[in-house]
Amino acid sequence: MTSLEHFKSGLALYRAGDLEACIPEYQAALRLNGNFLEAHKNLGVAYSKLKRYEEAAAEYREALRINPYDSEIHNSLGQAFADQGQTEQAAEKYLDALEISPFLFTANYNYAGILWKQGNLADAAARYRIAIKQRPNNEDAHLNLGIVLARLKDYEAAIAEYRECARLKPDYFKPYYNLGTTYRKQNLWDEAITEYRHCLALNPEFAEAHFHLGGCLLKKKAWTEAEHCYREAIRLRPDYADAYCNLGMALSRQGRRKASLAAYREAVRLDPADSTARGNVAVRLEESGKVKEAEKECREVLALNPKDVRAHFNLGNLLRKSSRYEEAIDEYRAVLDSKPDHFGACLNLGVTYERRKAWAWAAIYARRAVALKPESAKAHSNLGTDLSMMDELPEAIAELREAVRLKPKEAGYRIFLGLTLTQDWQFVEGQKQITCAICRRPWNPIFWVALGLNLLYAFICWFFRVPKPQ
Repeated sequence: MTSLEHFKSGLALYRAGDLEACIPEYQAALRLNGNFLEAHKNLGVAYSKLKRYEEAAAEYREALRINPYDSEIHNSLGQAFADQGQTEQAAEKYLDALEISPFLFTANYNYAGILWKQGNLADAAARYRIAIKQRPNNEDAHLNLGIVLARLKDYEAAIAEYRECARLKPDYFKPYYNLGTTYRKQNLWDEAITEYRHCLALNPEFAEAHFHLGGCLLKKKAWTEAEHCYREAIRLRPDYADAYCNLGMALSRQGRRKASLAAYREAVRLDPADSTARGNVAVRLEESGKVKEAEKECREVLALNPKDVRAHFNLGNLLRKSSRYEEAIDEYRAVLDSKPDHFGACLNLGVTYERRKAWAWAAIYARRAVALKPESAKAHSNLGTDLSMMDELPEAIAELREAVRLKPKEAGYRIFLGLTLTQDWQFVEGQKQITCAICRRPWNPIFWVALGLNLLYAFICWFFRVPKPQ
């Protein structure tokens, strides 16, 4: 047989899908004619299909020796490098291809992918746009451009690319999944839910879509539907630790604490380093009164990652509730060392100092909490209480009034305000605030005691003509 006949035999076998059999034919053709360009190219393609990338690269090099100006061969060699993880070499060959043929679709598309992997997102987007000009009906180019634009936070442009991809290939589930993800990142839960459901209608076996749909449903407080999504994700991927963790959240919101704890424990079994799951196990254990076990979970997380903010915070809460205030303070400080703007740590550190009657320190952290979250009635109330204990009554009253303004239905805040007004000799206003609290919670004996104190102090001051302290 001649070299050409071996080549044609190899080509027929390749087209029939018999990759292993076509290789000896191409090799036979090259033994008879070492400069047979098409045989080198086709042998490289066959090796690439079989994931024998080094051998493929060798054949493409031989092809370039014969014809160094073939842009398609430069692109193929680049792809062989990329398949081996040799990013720099791949980029160099794609650029060689583009120097010869600047508008070669495959080279622009592949080079855009390299730029994306390297984090050069703006350049990647520009390359994908060039590729799309060459092949405007290529759905994958539109999809990838959309993903890159979404990472650049150009969500409107990303959505337009996903829509075009879906128009070109209506039965393709990926654009709908990415649309859901883009809407989810913008907290547009209803839109995200619609797109994830469309994705799952096309591909019901897509575990990640079930998972993210569940997350959106959690945000909408659709606990039962979210549970179903997470169970589907787990059915499809039994080792899906994050799905077990979120299933625990959905079950917890339904009040099913035992089932929630079991889900969290399974998440930890699958991923022992999952601090979120371990933190949730600790919370559930604490709720069940198993404080020592909860503390153990937190400490195991910290053994794996000593700077885990959530573990320090959860451990601080456990220690505070166990009246181990010095240890709790250390944990909250560890949180603030890593994350100075952690509202919960500031608030709870202030509360811990209150338990030790260190009012000045308590006020310092209550102020930080107020600065971080001015809309928190609890933070304003805590600061007001700390200031009142330090006899800084005008500022204390201002903070407590703000707490009442933010949460007018919270009777406890009105009691604190009423007592502080009484302390400042504003007996009538104090009585009004305490009476309002009693109207909301008439069964609370402490509220009646507060009213009694207000009336008693007012009477004593009036009867004995006690002047207001200056």
